[in-house]
Amino acid sequence: MVFTFILAISSFAMVSGTPGSLRGWVSNFTLQAPWLGGLNGTPRPRDFWNMSDDLLTISWASTDRCSSDSLPQDSKCSGCPPMKDGKLCASTTFYTDTTKGACGCGESEHVDDDYWTLTEYTAAMNCVSLDPDDPLAGWCPLNCEDCFELCSTGGITQGTPTTAGTCRVFKVTNRCGDGYDTNHPNWCSQQMSYEHCASNPSQCRQMGNTNHFGYPAHFDLQDFHRQITDGLGWDNVEVTFEKVS
Repeated sequence: MVFTFILAISSFAMVSGTPGSLRGWVSNFTLQAPWLGGLNGTPRPRDFWNMSDDLLTISWASTDRCSSDSLPQDSKCSGCPPMKDGKLCASTTFYTDTTKGACGCGESEHVDDDYWTLTEYTAAMNCVSLDPDDPLAGWCPLNCEDCFELCSTGGITQGTPTTAGTCRVFKVTNRCGDGYDTNHPNWCSQQMSYEHCASNPSQCRQMGNTNHFGYPAHFDLQDFHRQITDGLGWDNVEVTFEKVS
């Protein structure tokens, strides 16, 4: 295994008015935090981390993992695509968004604070897995409202360690295009769907076909009521995932 370390140091925070992915019509300003900030600090709207800032970037060559720009802080999954206990693995982040999202779940552009998309377990999914035929679709992508069981592996991409074996079912209500829309390695920049990766591991292994941490799928978890960070104690955890409906 060959490791190349590049330390990129920049300012610790910056304010941006441009969201990093499509979440319906999102217009809030976003505070970018240091790369390990989050769970016990100021609540953040979502992880719009710029991977060139405040980050130890790692490039490596390995026959065991999919090629990617960075290495998870602590992964419990192996292979390409990465798997654990016979299930595919994915990365997660968390965000808050009161719009009805790309799947149109709601009767108005912004839903009430007690609407089910904000109180239940919901997520935005990486766009090429959400709609393999039209990843750029920003409205009603093909696989809206699919449900996936996510289970913590005990690993993390970057953030606060967590325990393994916590499982919840999440309904997909939104689209994540982080990196895909700008053709830059990021959480949702995968060029292959997770299903395509599973059926074609050799192609999945190529740089860019998984996200910047080498995962074939990514779930951005709705945390409006702190159900993820406080309720589950999840801070960018690694999960296994399985479609359940």
